[in-house]
Amino acid sequence: GSGQRVGENKVLVRTVNALELLRAVDPGPIALKIDVEGYEGRLLRNLILSGVLCDRVPELFVEWHVSAQIDARDRGSMPAQTLVK
Repeated sequence: GSGQRVGENKVLVRTVNALELLRAVDPGPIALKIDVEGYEGRLLRNLILSGVLCDRVPELFVEWHVSAQIDARDRGSMPAQTLVK
């Protein structure tokens, strides 16, 4: 076809440090949705170990990308079943 090919369009995406953001927002409960394209395990592990997830987030929604390429640093991280009870 004559349409644009994948990769021709570039989009600037603003990123934030989730740990810093959760620590900086006003006190009170937070509903958090995570959609980080394959880095769910690393992000959740960091939020749990920091204590901010348990202290500030009573509602957690995670979009898991199990078919995404796994970063070498995530190999051997906790399986999803152990993160959510």
